[in-house]
Amino acid sequence: MIAKVKTSKVFNGRIYAKSRPNSCVADVANSVDFEIKMAYHDLNCDVKQENFGEFSNDIVIQHHDMIVTNQDLGLSVHCQYDLSNRSVSHGVQLEINGEVDAAGTQSATVSSPNVTMMITDRSGNDITAAQVGDALALRFEIIDPNS
Repeated sequence: MIAKVKTSKVFNGRIYAKSRPNSCVADVANSVDFEIKMAYHDLNCDVKQENFGEFSNDIVIQHHDMIVTNQDLGLSVHCQYDLSNRSVSHGVQLEINGEVDAAGTQSATVSSPNVTMMITDRSGNDITAAQVGDALALRFEIIDPNS
């Protein structure tokens, strides 16, 4: 979902999703045309699905990067999409002369590798004890490299 804004005066500020002002934002500098893109299932923008094919979100057009003023504008954006399944086809005539050799197939079932997880210091050395605040790391190893 894209909210496109056109203004009659040059705009400086930001446009953002009301419920996610830090993760879903577009900064605007000296522009009369600007937009904010909000993916449907992106948690950073909090777009809500009202019904099948209906999405909405509240946005704010803020005239100053840091300060909310009474000149700022809040809008509710609603989009409706046709999400029905459709078949698209294109007629192509394909003709093969002669024999076609099979490329060959192979299938196999492999087992999962044995993996160990170790808690180490930042240098990768094993530790026997740790305290709150110690700098630690996780090390994963595949025991059998042939697995």
